[in-house]
Amino acid sequence: MIIKAFSEELHKLKTNTSSVVILAQWIKKILHKKPINNVERVINTEIVMEQDDSGSVYFVGKSKSGTVLINSLYNFDLSFDHHKFAKWLHERKASDFNNKRYLL
Repeated sequence: MIIKAFSEELHKLKTNTSSVVILAQWIKKILHKKPINNVERVINTEIVMEQDDSGSVYFVGKSKSGTVLINSLYNFDLSFDHHKFAKWLHERKASDFNNKRYLL
C-alpha cells in the first residue's frame, strides 16, 4: 500500500530527478503535515526525520517495522532507478557509445 503510493508519486512526476531525492521529498512532505489517509498515518507513526550536527537530514524508523519500511522504500527506489537505466540502455546501439558524450 505504501510502496504503491510512492510508485504513483514517481509516475506522476516523470522527471529526471533521482528517485532517491523524490523519496526523501515525499517522506518529508508527509511528515510535515497532518495525516489524512492510512499511508500517511503509517509513515507518521513509523518514520522520524532527524538531523545530524553537519545539517544532513536522514530518516530513521521509530521501531523495527519502521526500519523495515524505510529499507523497503529505499530498495524499491533503487530498483526503479535500475529499471530506468536499463530501459535507457536498451534504447542505445553499441555505436552510440563511440560518441564522447557517453564516456565518463
